[in-house]
Amino acid sequence: MTHTPPIPAGNQSPYPLHEPPHAKHDAPPPGDPHVARKPEPATVSVPTVIGIAAGIGLAAIAGGLFYAFGTSAKPKPRKKRKAAKQEA
Repeated sequence: MTHTPPIPAGNQSPYPLHEPPHAKHDAPPPGDPHVARKPEPATVSVPTVIGIAAGIGLAAIAGGLFYAFGTSAKPKPRKKRKAAKQEA
């Protein structure tokens, strides 16, 4: 279809279909106070360190408990099989 039919005035969208062209801006001069600064490198906060330490400590405690109660000092005795009777 090479022809787009006209849209009635009451049926047109109040929002534009295409964004109007923007004005071209040059780069700001160096040292301009209005230019955003680069963010500082993230530092580890005290609550983060406490959380990490608590997580590692709880994992160690859980591992110790699993090791202590998961293995027994004496191996469980095996059930003896009944010998099959041989007919002579």
